Amino acid sequence: MHIQPLTDELRRLLQGDLLTCEIRTDEEKVFFFVRLPEPIRKRLTEIATQITKGTKYKPEVETDHLTLLYIPRFKDGVSDKIRGKIIAAAKKIAADNPPLTATLQGFAYFDGAEGHDDKPSTALVGLWDTPGLAHIHVALHKAIMELGIEAKQTHGFTPHSTLAYLPKGGRIPKLPILEEHFQIDSFEMSNDRYYKFPLKKS
Repeated sequence: MHIQPLTDELRRLLQGDLLTCEIRTDEEKVFFFVRLPEPIRKRLTEIATQITKGTKYKPEVETDHLTLLYIPRFKDGVSDKIRGKIIAAAKKIAADNPPLTATLQGFAYFDGAEGHDDKPSTALVGLWDTPGLAHIHVALHKAIMELGIEAKQTHGFTPHSTLAYLPKGGRIPKLPILEEHFQIDSFEMSNDRYYKFPLKKS
């Protein structure tokens, strides 16, 4: 299956149907993520749109990031003291890890996903093969737990980009070969604002 780039006209027509997940600041949450480069974001949008074309599904692309660690709610918000400790730990972890290469290696279906309105769904995702990223995830999780912050994870760490939500058990019959890749030079944290943590320079 050959993926055709989106034309400007097609982008305008699809704008109302294309749902994107943008990263937002929130003082009551801590969200570590890798921001995807703009060319990768555009390419994922093209892929999501093409594979759902002619089906009853709409492309829903979380093309702005790869999630590293998400702590959804602090009851009283994140204090300046705790935020400072989290930032210090993240800086140390970043400084101990070199840049990584992320390669989009294929598709997967997450049948236990929750779609809109928390309805049981199947997420069609692109899987990123990123040696070393799981180590950063584990280090961040360990650092957060050592600060006395509850950070339970409900599933394993699988770097991915969501391309569409299907009815539970849904499948798309023809999927293309994926060959996208990029270098990860930093990760970020969203809380009261954005914080960037450059990885160790070689």
